[in-house]
Amino acid sequence: MGREPRGIKADESFSYSKLERLASGFRKHLGLEPTTRLAGLELYDNLPDTVVNGVPYKVECSVDHLNGVEAEASFNAERGRYQLLLTPETYDLLESGNPHGTWVMVHEYAHVALHGRLLQRLAKMELARKAALYKGTPVPHPFYLDTEWQTDSFTAAALMPAAGIAHLEENPIKVFGQALSLVRCVTTTFGTSQEAAQYRIDTFKRRRYELLSA
Repeated sequence: MGREPRGIKADESFSYSKLERLASGFRKHLGLEPTTRLAGLELYDNLPDTVVNGVPYKVECSVDHLNGVEAEASFNAERGRYQLLLTPETYDLLESGNPHGTWVMVHEYAHVALHGRLLQRLAKMELARKAALYKGTPVPHPFYLDTEWQTDSFTAAALMPAAGIAHLEENPIKVFGQALSLVRCVTTTFGTSQEAAQYRIDTFKRRRYELLSA
């Protein structure tokens, strides 16, 4: 494949089916049907709480200038809550309905939902130790243990649920009597980019039973 994991090693491994199930629960909490679009700006204004080790925590989102990243998720130990920060540029994308802005918003929330304990530990680490952790190890960890792979997979499932894609396969959108391609159906229905839709559809076709039975 020529790719290596982009994130750090997670505490827990996740399969496609488990991430699909968690994303489905997230969508249900937001009151979304399988073919309902997830609105990033609404999520920004109404972030669900999270539970870590049986303890509920608030999740807040705000806008700030960051160095070299579009957004970041962290745990604020002093306030006892999780914080998502978006750059002004990322928030502008979110506000305008740009697919990338919504993707980043969901991706950062996914870090809280999937890596709450890890974020708490990172908050206590010295800067030098944290930097060393992000540089990686001589032996890369597998994708199923990679924080970025996990959050990307959760985000794709939250924005383009397998059940919704299956519905669009059977009931494609038609324009002047002609059915649109599945990629067009997905981008039109869920408001994602063509690239994200194609990648998600490829995963769906390879793992149809696994995702639909999650």
